[in-house]
Amino acid sequence: MIAAIYLYTVGVSLGLFGLFLAYKRIALFISANRAVGEFVRFEEHRGVNNTYYYAVIKFEAQDGKTYEFVGGAGHSSPGEAKQYTVLYPPDNPSKAMLYGFLDYWAAPICFLILSGAAFFAAQRYH
Repeated sequence: MIAAIYLYTVGVSLGLFGLFLAYKRIALFISANRAVGEFVRFEEHRGVNNTYYYAVIKFEAQDGKTYEFVGGAGHSSPGEAKQYTVLYPPDNPSKAMLYGFLDYWAAPICFLILSGAAFFAAQRYH
């Protein structure tokens, strides 16, 4: 019974966080300005066993200024340089995000799936 309570608690926490992330992403998607971002370089982050490469993107906002940011998803090998769709809040272009499935939607979906898995596991103990 304690395991079920623990799993329900974990499921609710993960679900709420997944919903929060989804809400933030949807709100940004609706209100965001869009721009075409250009690849600048790869930023290397070394982990314990792997090195991950993150694309650094620059774009020009509607205020005429150029901004740079690091893309959200790292890759185990440097990919090709390309153009990216960038979404940013009109009042704060420094909070830009890449718009693509992996970069934009994967985190909320993963948290919601984990939440569902925790609820499923709790049912097995109940």
